[in-house]
Amino acid sequence: MSDRIAKVNSLIQHELAASLTTELEAKDYLITVIGVDTSPDLRHCNVWITVMPEKFNGTALEQLRKASHGINEKLRGRLKMKFVPKLVFKIDTQEAEARDVEALLDRLGRDEEK
Repeated sequence: MSDRIAKVNSLIQHELAASLTTELEAKDYLITVIGVDTSPDLRHCNVWITVMPEKFNGTALEQLRKASHGINEKLRGRLKMKFVPKLVFKIDTQEAEARDVEALLDRLGRDEEK
């Protein structure tokens, strides 16, 4: 990844984190922007999020997809870029997968002790 893309990713992540609190009516859950991955041509951007509690993943994604046009417009106003990439929101599942692996390792460890 080039330095330019890394800077764009960081800037978009920072601006998204700030604007999500004002754009969404998320009273029952908390959305955290975990990472941003912008394409080299700056046309597309995957935004990785986590939602707490996890049972609201679907609701959060639906709200983000509905609000994505407004979020893009806000980014256009805040970022001084020729193109603001089209945002695609995705749930970051690494934390849940890590929890599953840890539980499996714990269970294996208990089985070995027997």
